[in-house]
Amino acid sequence: MAAPSNRKNTLEFVADKSNFLLINRNFSSYFLKGKHVVIATTDDPVVNEKYIIFVKKREY
Repeated sequence: MAAPSNRKNTLEFVADKSNFLLINRNFSSYFLKGKHVVIATTDDPVVNEKYIIFVKKREY
């Protein structure tokens, strides 16, 4: 998960997940290289749609 900041409950949820990578930075297309599943989970539907379009175009 890439985000410049995270909520306390998010950090608590991922704390014991050994297969979960938390990246404290803004999104970069580099994070998508070699990935087969991408989940957009912001609080902003406009931002989510932006990333969905980006992934569908496979611009990475």
